[in-house]
Amino acid sequence: VKKKSIIKKGKVNDIIFVLDVSRSMLALDFKPNRLSVAKNKISEFIKLNPNERFGVVLFSEKIYTHVPLTSDTTYLKKEIAEIDGKYLGTGTNIGDALMLAAGRFNYSKAKNKYIILLTDGVSNVGSVTPIEAGKRLLDQKIKLFSIGIGKDQNAKIPINPSNPFLGGFEQIPGGSIDFETLKIISRMTLGRFYSANNGNILASILKKIGSDEKLTS
Repeated sequence: VKKKSIIKKGKVNDIIFVLDVSRSMLALDFKPNRLSVAKNKISEFIKLNPNERFGVVLFSEKIYTHVPLTSDTTYLKKEIAEIDGKYLGTGTNIGDALMLAAGRFNYSKAKNKYIILLTDGVSNVGSVTPIEAGKRLLDQKIKLFSIGIGKDQNAKIPINPSNPFLGGFEQIPGGSIDFETLKIISRMTLGRFYSANNGNILASILKKIGSDEKLTS
């Protein structure tokens, strides 16, 4: 499917969501799961800020530009609804995902550039560390807001994601959110780290980011 990229005239902000789609994002401590709630709240945020351009980068072990920067909200809504992590492996590659997102800003002439990172894990694969990626964002004057998603590090995930009720459930493998690293890289760029343990808090965080940055809603 050919991706659309629409350039709007005027002082537009460019915002790229960098979304963790690792298996742990299917945890059931958010209803119906962390990934579904994150997708829903991202779509709500875009709807509330229709005058900006948005992009979406997905990551697990591998990284992928799901939507390049565009202001086509109908297209964004459709593509966000179709997000899954079936083909991106099992790791958490935060550093490379941030570097890919930074590259999407290379030709941006936006008034402000933002990355909103949503993750529930610890970076454990990739060629670039989150700190190294943070330095790249600082050089490009991209402000990073990182959001740690998760209520219960002992939450269950389905063994068979395509049919959650066939095959039972297991505990999330690996560690919990790396709060300290996310705080460091966010502060490096004059951004901020937040923690969200339910969908309402996630929506409030996104709303606060929009309000604090005076987006054009």
